[in-house]
Amino acid sequence: MTPVVRGSAYRAGSITAGCSAARRLPAGHEPGLAVADDLSRWQDLGADVRGVFVGLGEHGDVTARVNALGHPGCHYDGGRSCTGGRWHGRIRTWSACPDGGRLTETALAPAGGGRPRVYVQIRQRGDGDATGRVLRSLRVT
Repeated sequence: MTPVVRGSAYRAGSITAGCSAARRLPAGHEPGLAVADDLSRWQDLGADVRGVFVGLGEHGDVTARVNALGHPGCHYDGGRSCTGGRWHGRIRTWSACPDGGRLTETALAPAGGGRPRVYVQIRQRGDGDATGRVLRSLRVT
């Protein structure tokens, strides 16, 4: 499958750029980018979709919001710190989702402090875990 790349603003409460947890971020529009093999089904954790969503969390505490997320039907594997390189933050992981895949949600801040705060959701399948590779390569300008 050819990945679909789509960038737009996402809005809390009415998702406009395919992010299942964006509805829990502050009201208003914030920029986001989704890359997925079936973007139209991104929000459905029962759909066999793989990809990445990156959204800016320009208001409030993105880490607190990510820590509050839950995904019924998925098994919560726990959270861990993300340190090193450009970013630091919190990674939370779920497995055995209804589509048979894994889901990671991450709240990041620049290692040197300041903005932007970033929310990353990764949906993947198989034995390998691309989370570290995706986060290490992430650049927001």
